[in-house]
Parts: sequence; C-alpha cells; structure tokens
Amino acid sequence: MEKYGLKHLLEDVSRYEAQARMFFPEGLEFARGIGDGADKYLSKSKFHGDVSNYLKIVFMNCDNCLFYGHPGPADVDHGLPPETTADVRDPSPVMDACSMIALLGAKGATADGTTMLVHNNDGDFIDETWRYTYTAAPTGGNVFWSSTTPGKFFDIMGTNNKGLAVALTVGGNKTWLPSQNIYERAFGVTFQYILLKVLSSAGSVPEALELVTVATPEYRKATGRKTLLRTRHNNYIMLDKNEALVVEVSANRYAVRRPGDYGEDPGYIVATNHFVANHSYDANNEKTDFPMTFFGDDDYAPMSATRYYTGFWQAKMNFGKLDADKIRKIWTSHTYITKKGELVEKITDGKEWLPAHLASRTICSHDGGYPETYIGSTTDTKIVTIDFNQIRYSAGRPCEYEGMPRTFVLQP
Repeated sequence: MEKYGLKHLLEDVSRYEAQARMFFPEGLEFARGIGDGADKYLSKSKFHGDVSNYLKIVFMNCDNCLFYGHPGPADVDHGLPPETTADVRDPSPVMDACSMIALLGAKGATADGTTMLVHNNDGDFIDETWRYTYTAAPTGGNVFWSSTTPGKFFDIMGTNNKGLAVALTVGGNKTWLPSQNIYERAFGVTFQYILLKVLSSAGSVPEALELVTVATPEYRKATGRKTLLRTRHNNYIMLDKNEALVVEVSANRYAVRRPGDYGEDPGYIVATNHFVANHSYDANNEKTDFPMTFFGDDDYAPMSATRYYTGFWQAKMNFGKLDADKIRKIWTSHTYITKKGELVEKITDGKEWLPAHLASRTICSHDGGYPETYIGSTTDTKIVTIDFNQIRYSAGRPCEYEGMPRTFVLQP
C-alpha cells in the first residue's frame, strides 16, 4: 500500500480475482461469506470506506503471491516508472523453511502400514501464530479441514474426508529474470483457490493432479489455455491411500515427480524449498527438457537442501520402521543430513561451535535472535493419517510443544 497506493493494489487484486472466477467461482462466494461474517472486525480497518469486506478477503487470499511472487516489474502498467531491479541482479535464494514428506504404507514405508503426510510450516511469529483450524462441509462437496490465519482459506495445507491430503511449499524462486526472457510469475490462480478447489471436489491424487496442472474444462474453454495459469514458484505434495507425488510449478510450467524418480525408495517422497525435476511441461502441456531446477536447485538453495536430504535419508534409513510418533520426532530434529548422508550436529562460525538448528536450517527451524528473541520459523506441525482421516496438529515449533497434539477426525 505504501509503495504503490490503493488504486494500484486494487487493480492487482482484481487480476487475481478474474482468474479465480474462471477457475472456481464458488471460491469467491466463500470469500464473500467470510467477509460478511467478519464485518464486526473488518470494519475497524482504516481502509474500510475504500475497500469492501469481500475485497479484503480476496486480497488476503492473494497477498502471499503479491508479496513474494509479484509478476514485476509491472509498475509501467500503472503509469509509474519501470522498475528494473530484476534485470540488474538475480534474486537471492529463498530463506523459507517449510518441509514435507509423504509416506505410503501400502509400499512399505511405515511400520504399521498407515499412509501419512507430514508438514512443518514456516513463517514469522508476529502473524503466523495467530491461526485457527476449521472444518467445512460445502453443499455437494467434500468435507475438508484447514489450519490457517484469519481471513484465509488455507495456510498451505489441508485434507478432506475422501482420504486426500495436499500441502505446498515455496519452490525455486528464480522465476522473474527479464534479462534472460524468464517471465514465470503471473496474475494467475493463487494457491488458496487451488487448494480450495482440490480439497472440496477431488477424491484422489489423479483428480488433484489434473486440477493443479491443467485445471477444469470450463477454465480451459474460458481462457483458451491448455494448462492452468498459476502465480509463482511452488511445490505441491499430494497423497491418497494408493499414491503420492510432488508437482513442481511456476506460473506456466510444471513437472511431476513420484517416489523412486530421484533415488527415493518407492514408498516416500520429500519436498522443501527448491526444485528437483530435470524436465518440465510448458503452457501447451508439452513435455520439454527445460528443467525445473533452472529456477532453483539444491545448490542454489542450500538451506533447503539441508532439510530435503534430512527427510530423504531418514525415510530411507528408517524405511518400514516409521510411525506417527517417530516421524514427528524426525520433524522436530535440530540436526541435518547432507546429500552424501552425513549427519551434522554442530557448525562453527570460526569462534565457537553452534548447534546446527541455530547456524543453518533444520526441519524444526529456528530463525534469528539467538538465543533469547527468536522471531521464527516453524509455526506448526501437521501429521495426516489417511487411513483414519485423522489430523494431529500442534502450533509453534514442535520441539517446544508440550503435551499431545490436538487431534481432528473427518467422518467419511
């Protein structure tokens, strides 16, 4: 708001809104209902006279893409001098710390044969710990569960009563490089509406995959596209009783990787904050040899690699031995494992030895203010057991959580 002004902001929000309307118009009605119900609180905004409650909620469900994936420099669209920063230097690697793993019991990954999705979310404590959980039962749709912050459909994870769980993380962020003719951010469909559509209507991984990659027939007819126009760089992980996969996406490109494609055993797959796939599908849904790793691989994002290979090696070395308690303990880890399989407990800054979670990024991530005034990073942990439609949820860093996680069960 301070940088561009209200008019510019509302123009950008309207672009996201237009894409959402073509993809999932019911999602906008959901936004309207949230806005109506929250009038008591939204009316306290200093912009209340300028922005309707409905548009406030629409904004909240695209704000992450505006903040961290704006298709800029777009200033010229609003009569402002073009911003050329993206041409001057490459973006720096992301410092996000979300980590997720899917474990297939049917493929032997777990001790008790259950199938699980495990997810640690990363964010600032200032706003990310102001969160709630809810269960929705839309007319004619699936019952689904979400943990999120007020006004948003989802944070970055949810599950439904059909035995489908989906989560996402930020992926490789080298997606806006005009000097290299790379324009892989767009005013497309934000991940909030994608998750909402997937979890309220899909009942399996193949159905979810279709929505994330090529959208719906109605969307393709309305836009003339062959694939979904997304907004930016993300990893989607999706899991049902029989199948798990990761979809690496930018605005126009995507790649699908499955357990075993990149050295995993058949029963698990991991995603953090970089890309792994050595290929991609383009906007015309044609497979190409353009790698998703161009946008950021494990060398580009070493703080993502520490967490990726921790999950990779822990699942491999404990294959067939994992259960919810053991995987939660791993997702509380303050050590990390390298690509070569080396366990790192401490790192030196040249003066002293520091615990790995304070000097680097571990799955249970601690960010800034060492040792007394941490400002982040892991804000919650979710373990979804598909077999029972059960969610185990704990807010805050898992290493500091006391007692049993909160448990939710969705009725089939």
